Amino acid sequence: MAIRLSHRGICVSDFKRSLRFYRDGLGFVEAELFAMNDPALSSVMEVEGADIDAQMVHNPQRVTLELLQFVKPAASGQRERRPNNQYGLTHLAFYVDDMDEAATRVHEAGGRVHEHTRATFIQAQTTMMYCTDPDGVRIELMYNPDIAGRFSHSGICVTDIDRSMRFFDRAIGFAPA
Repeated sequence: MAIRLSHRGICVSDFKRSLRFYRDGLGFVEAELFAMNDPALSSVMEVEGADIDAQMVHNPQRVTLELLQFVKPAASGQRERRPNNQYGLTHLAFYVDDMDEAATRVHEAGGRVHEHTRATFIQAQTTMMYCTDPDGVRIELMYNPDIAGRFSHSGICVTDIDRSMRFFDRAIGFAPA
């Protein structure tokens, strides 16, 4: 069975602010914009009476994000950077061509740069640093002189790597990298 990753959805509090961040900070461009207010949406989204505005954005490598703003009911939850050891999606990672320039763009686009997380791994020739989008979604910036700027990966915290790899391999065709 052929399965291909379609997109990653991110619940946002302010549509325009998040669009500015992903566009100006990380180089995504606007794609489809649509309102999702069909009654069937409540069961799909598991939110009763869901009325959602959705903005698809993609980067030059065609990685697609879906920015979801709940018109009603309002979204809830913390809008702060979560620790990496909480289960579920932990971060989105991007290689950048210039770490300082990327950090400046993220900051100017409304994100937060967590300079204290900057670390250089000499053997891998890679510098990494975390930032966050306006709603606290963790963004990992990575610089390696041999790797062009691009989307790299999504991090997920799990309890058992072997069990999770069996799921991701059998259910959706991911293989160890």
